[in-house]
Amino acid sequence: MQGVIRLINNEDALAAVQTEHGEYSVLGLLGNYDVEVGDVVSGPLQALDEQRVVNETKGVTMTVYIEDIELSLEAALERLG
Repeated sequence: MQGVIRLINNEDALAAVQTEHGEYSVLGLLGNYDVEVGDVVSGPLQALDEQRVVNETKGVTMTVYIEDIELSLEAALERLG
């Protein structure tokens, strides 16, 4: 599944990805990854727990912890604080 990073909270190392279904998944970044709004990512974006996703824009595989899935934009904004 592909998605686009739409929101980032650098302080808490969180990012919200809008999936191809229009919903949002919240990722905890488990490393010092350079992510930006607009980056395209792919992988198991609707699977909770620790996952590996690819930042297609940067050409980097990232280890993330998917904290929440199938969120609305409002819920994703709230989740990122």
